[in-house]
Amino acid sequence: MAEIAAETVCSSCGKTTSDHRRWTPVLRNGEVCGHTCPTCPRAGTGGEPIRRVESRRGSRFQVTLDIGADETGRRRQEKKTFASLAEARAHVRTRGAEIKTLRMAGRSVSGRDETTISQLCDRWLEARRGEVRELTRETYTHELKPIRRKIGQTRVQALTYADVRALRSWLLREGSREGGPLGEHAVKSSLARLKAVLDYAVQTEGIITENVAKAIKPPRVGAGNAEEVLERWTAEELLAFIAHADRDRLSAAWRLAALGFRREEVLGLAWDDVDFTTGTITVRQTRVAVSRTTDTRRWMLGPPKSTASKRRIKPDVIQAGTMSALRRLRMASLDHPELNPS
Repeated sequence: MAEIAAETVCSSCGKTTSDHRRWTPVLRNGEVCGHTCPTCPRAGTGGEPIRRVESRRGSRFQVTLDIGADETGRRRQEKKTFASLAEARAHVRTRGAEIKTLRMAGRSVSGRDETTISQLCDRWLEARRGEVRELTRETYTHELKPIRRKIGQTRVQALTYADVRALRSWLLREGSREGGPLGEHAVKSSLARLKAVLDYAVQTEGIITENVAKAIKPPRVGAGNAEEVLERWTAEELLAFIAHADRDRLSAAWRLAALGFRREEVLGLAWDDVDFTTGTITVRQTRVAVSRTTDTRRWMLGPPKSTASKRRIKPDVIQAGTMSALRRLRMASLDHPELNPS
């Protein structure tokens, strides 16, 4: 006569069975000290960070993940409860892998972080130093000002999609410094900077795991009728402007602007860049206005906007008389140092 198998009790829920072949053994010190049924998390050595808890709503599954130590060395844990074991196991896989990646990179896993939007903006702007031109960094600073006014004191971790959606409406309604609406271009730029700042929080600092501003659509900037919005000069009108500008002491600068030089390229020219023998001008640097915080002189020299902007041209081939205008300006600068571009 076959021997009747003894009943096995689930160490977690108390369920019993006489056939525990599909049950998971609970190991302690290498020895089997019990079993868990298929509907319960694995326990013991090699078990899961999941605990079955009973409530008035029935069985729930609590996940407890180790997220490292705080600044005092005290161990920190992250807990979350799920309705099913499958959901709890899925969370362990995804969040567990995320925590491992963040900790290996030396980044903050979670916990309550007190960083505000304004503080994060400061860190993001500082991180851009050296990556972009100072003029560009100043532009970013101005674009973030309305963001700071509205949500600057909000904790980064507390920011929600609804907050950003409300911010978008506020910018369009009363986001200017005077309390009136911001233009559509300005709103679009400010939201783009906020998205970049929050991306930095996700990818570099690890303060948050999701950029809640990514799903916010910027306002559509009305294109209008290009023929009505843009004023285009004919060749005759441009020549008339040059003839009029030639009466100004800075006529050479006006002529360069008419040739397509950017303002910062004209201001960045030094006399060493002008070769009167060959009749050429070399664009190798720019001079841009910045705030006194960035530079006490309120201007900075820097490289041209792009590689293609570094160029050498013969202006008289396109616009006769430009080199003569530069010669006159050069002679005038000897008597008036304020006209000397160097």
